[in-house]
Amino acid sequence: MSKKVTLSKILKMASLRIFDYDINTKLKKDDIIDLSTRVAYYINSSMKNLKVSRLEGLPSNEEIVIDSDEKDYRIETNINKSTVQKTITLLSEIDENNVQTVIIPIPKKKSGKIKEHPFIKWLKDISTFDVVYDKTEEKWLDLNDNDKTEFSNVLYLPDIYIFMNGKKIRTKPFRINIVIVAVSNKFNAKSGIDEMNEYEYIHKIVDDSIDAGIKLGCKNLVVNPFALGFLADSAHSASEYWSTIPERGRVIENINSLVFSIPDDDLFIIFSKTYSSNK
Repeated sequence: MSKKVTLSKILKMASLRIFDYDINTKLKKDDIIDLSTRVAYYINSSMKNLKVSRLEGLPSNEEIVIDSDEKDYRIETNINKSTVQKTITLLSEIDENNVQTVIIPIPKKKSGKIKEHPFIKWLKDISTFDVVYDKTEEKWLDLNDNDKTEFSNVLYLPDIYIFMNGKKIRTKPFRINIVIVAVSNKFNAKSGIDEMNEYEYIHKIVDDSIDAGIKLGCKNLVVNPFALGFLADSAHSASEYWSTIPERGRVIENINSLVFSIPDDDLFIIFSKTYSSNK
């Protein structure tokens, strides 16, 4: 590949031709097509399947009936002292067939500043995220603008391809899913009757985040359990509640793996001890 060819140039060319390639036509490894067309195919695929919706309005892919003889009634759970960025890169390079889904809870009031989120900032120059998000940003902002309801809103960006490894273009890019869950503040989350207490609000953030992943049919979840400042401020209570998630029947029936990625030393210790004591 020419040294003059950069990912930004490829993405720019691809964004201009995302509808040139029929999404129903499967690309073969031996197809002789230029890279921008292949990237355009990836972007088009992501846009065809993305969702912007109230959590309650998401069509559910949840598995309701499970054959107990074939289902191992526990899910694989890991706690990593690492950033989400490093975690999903490692997991994706180890097993590209199990697509990882990053769950990102945010306050509704910050839905328009999603690009300032550390994980999203990391994606900016290495993936298809910006092209896909920019084409759905207006709809996402309209959904959250002046929304004072108790309902959480969801932005699902599937099949975001990561092309860069440091400063080099990967010979084999990997893909991830991103689920952004915009939650109400403590007052609006309780329908304006009263402000939620600490425990109720933690439960809402965690439950809505997991509910979104399940409804969207995502099987391998990666989450920073303290992604929201409120959760970090209530680290012990948040750890207690997150620790119950892998044992829930609904999670067991619909999720294959759950990875907690915690870069902060103190929070990692709190979470690890709490999780171990609750097993």
